Amino acid sequence: GETTVTSFNLPFHDIKTIIKRRIDMIDDDKREFLFSLATAGVHIDPDDLPIDKKNFYLFDFCIDRGFITKHYHTYIFTSTLLRDEIYNLIQDKKSRHAHLADYYRRMQGYEEKAAFHFIKAENQKKAIDFLMKSASRALKKGGYESAIHFYDQALDICQHQKESANLEVLVALNEGMADIYRSLGDEDKALKYYKVVLDSYKEILK
Repeated sequence: GETTVTSFNLPFHDIKTIIKRRIDMIDDDKREFLFSLATAGVHIDPDDLPIDKKNFYLFDFCIDRGFITKHYHTYIFTSTLLRDEIYNLIQDKKSRHAHLADYYRRMQGYEEKAAFHFIKAENQKKAIDFLMKSASRALKKGGYESAIHFYDQALDICQHQKESANLEVLVALNEGMADIYRSLGDEDKALKYYKVVLDSYKEILK
């Protein structure tokens, strides 16, 4: 029916089955809209998405069916489980994320969103580029912890996807981390990253 799935006290597998059946029963245009929301994330701001205004009425449909709720100007999936199961039904995730990444990369102030969708689209080089831009933007606002988080994400990609970054990128990432820790007064951590930079320069000179 139209009762939200979170109202049921059912085993996990049964909830997943109910979600799938409910998605199968709705029209193609509504399903497509729901998939676009699930690709965007759990919290959705309609102003941040490339949605045709003529389709805004579908937000009300999704609310009526218990898929999402409205909180001020943003929309939120009624549960992370619901959103995750809808997301799992999407067949073309990578292309959808690539489309959103391309949309955000052209917008000022949306570097973090672009990085997120480039990661999901498995475009690691672009993801690293926009994580670095996100770190730079965070630093301008005094967000040292956020910048560290972005650099950590980029370094993690470099570690697991070695072909996605060259030595110059590794130097820039480690130097960025070192500069942050030096600014925070943590000389030990700063020296650790500066040492990586020095070793990288030696490798470049070879």
